[in-house]
Amino acid sequence: MGLTFNIAKASALPLYRQLQEGLQEYINQAELKTGDSIPSIGEIAAAAGVSLRTAEKALNGLIAEGVCFRRPKKGTFVGEGTALTKKKPCCAVFNPLGMPSLETNILEAAIYRGIQLEAQTRGIDVVNISGDLKDSLFFYQNNEQIKLTGLLFLHDKPIEETTELAGLFPKLPLVVLNYYHSGFENTPKNVYGIFNDDFAGAYQMTEMLIKRGHRRIAALALDLADENYSRRLQGMEKALRDNRLVPDRDLVFLGSRQKRFDQRTLGVELCTECFKHENPPTAIFCVNDQLAAGAVKCLKESLNKPDVEVSGYDYISPYLSIDFGFHTLAIDFEGMGKRAMEILAGAKPCMKSLYLTPQLLPREKSL
Repeated sequence: MGLTFNIAKASALPLYRQLQEGLQEYINQAELKTGDSIPSIGEIAAAAGVSLRTAEKALNGLIAEGVCFRRPKKGTFVGEGTALTKKKPCCAVFNPLGMPSLETNILEAAIYRGIQLEAQTRGIDVVNISGDLKDSLFFYQNNEQIKLTGLLFLHDKPIEETTELAGLFPKLPLVVLNYYHSGFENTPKNVYGIFNDDFAGAYQMTEMLIKRGHRRIAALALDLADENYSRRLQGMEKALRDNRLVPDRDLVFLGSRQKRFDQRTLGVELCTECFKHENPPTAIFCVNDQLAAGAVKCLKESLNKPDVEVSGYDYISPYLSIDFGFHTLAIDFEGMGKRAMEILAGAKPCMKSLYLTPQLLPREKSL
């Protein structure tokens, strides 16, 4: 069979990726067997009309996937699906702020802990990426010592960038953790998501407040890029409607994302605004525990409203709900990391999205 390639230089798919796919097709159509030789880099470059560097990059991609292997001074040959030298499985974790950020970001630290625990159990190494994702993934995919099993997004990233990355690395599983964005279901098939069921948790909490006799329930929230908090508000509203209560949009108070670094103080401010309403609430649903702690502080120290119940959401810092005495929902952040590693290890069939149910933690006395 002649060595020919259909390379479209105007395509959005990089030349080396097109050539890599063309080489795979050549191996299949020529019915090459394990140990058969592959044309040289010079022959591949000439047939495809590309540079030697591009041809080498394409061939290295097949080597990284175990389709081919090299013998020094002898050439490149068809493999058995894995390289002759067994590669160490490795997953990449994207955290643009670097490892020191985990000392202050308790949420992402919990997810990372789950990743590490499951990785150790399965004998998978973890590498952390904080710089350019494309260059880093190209490097690890072409590393002859490791087998890159996938990429985990520990930090929030725009869905457009995730989609672009998935197109560049169509055979690499990408797992989005915690931060949900609208349109996720339409991302490429190699993108997966592990999320908290924000809607269901908020629904459950609101129903509990209603059963405790509350009919006027305010909400304190934060306007962020991801949609986790908005889904919690949607769950609250659905629970109200299902219990024949009309949601009062004037009782939903949103703080700006610029204040996200001091959310307890923001909780105090929003709670203060809440009780300027002519028909104030008897309970307050907060989309996270820091806002709830601020609301309790405001109710106790400023407003003298001991009968108002407060609920939070996340249980990132367990002492908060205990010390301040509010209901909350515990998100299994560590479980997110473990489930993500199960996907990369191929331990379970992959669904596009997996939603973990949070645990309701009611307090006997909210204040």
